Amino acid sequence: MQDEFPDVEPVIVAYQLETVPSVHSCLELPPVDEFNARLPVAQYTRIGGAAIRRTWGNGYLMDRPRIDVDVYGGSREQANLAVKALRAALLGIAGTVTGGVAFSDPEETAGPGRRPDASQNITRIGFTVSLTVRFVGP
Repeated sequence: MQDEFPDVEPVIVAYQLETVPSVHSCLELPPVDEFNARLPVAQYTRIGGAAIRRTWGNGYLMDRPRIDVDVYGGSREQANLAVKALRAALLGIAGTVTGGVAFSDPEETAGPGRRPDASQNITRIGFTVSLTVRFVGP
């Protein structure tokens, strides 16, 4: 029987909150009345990826999620500085074990690019990273 893979998004958010405390990392955007006060804000969403490295006994050994990161800033400069710090942290995650998950092989699959946003007062920049993860226990 296949072992369950961990939900990697909250583990990455916790890692980013610790590594880059100047950016509010989250799974869901803050309510409207809090959003501007928390800028810069980064939202993490898994957008696919596949199990890798088949084992003899219980299915697949590792997961390879693709994580999309949307970074919101009150200015282009604020958003760019946040992206710079968040990218460096995610691309440097190899060898980290946190939340029962071991990370390796980070690879940027889509570099930073400006993404349209409904608000003219917000700059939104996004990038995508693939990571290899393995559950190592609590």
